[in-house]
Amino acid sequence: GLMPIEAMSCGLPVVALNTGGYKESVQHGKTGYLVQKNTNTLAGYIKKALEEKNYKKLSKNARADVVSNWSWKNSGVSLKKIINDALK
Repeated sequence: GLMPIEAMSCGLPVVALNTGGYKESVQHGKTGYLVQKNTNTLAGYIKKALEEKNYKKLSKNARADVVSNWSWKNSGVSLKKIINDALK
């Protein structure tokens, strides 16, 4: 998903469901939290992400992860590798 990557590029930790593209972009406990589909669990992790010590750590990690792993250059290199591997 692009939405978590866009949020993390702004230094915003992400709390998302542990499904689909979120699992590819959000690193649980490092750049945000991946949670099961449960209202109480989701609310608990949002609260946890907003606690000052967690927020600062997650925010810093989220921004750094996007800069190092999700640039257009890195995406192009990854896509090229996938295409080359598929053609072999």
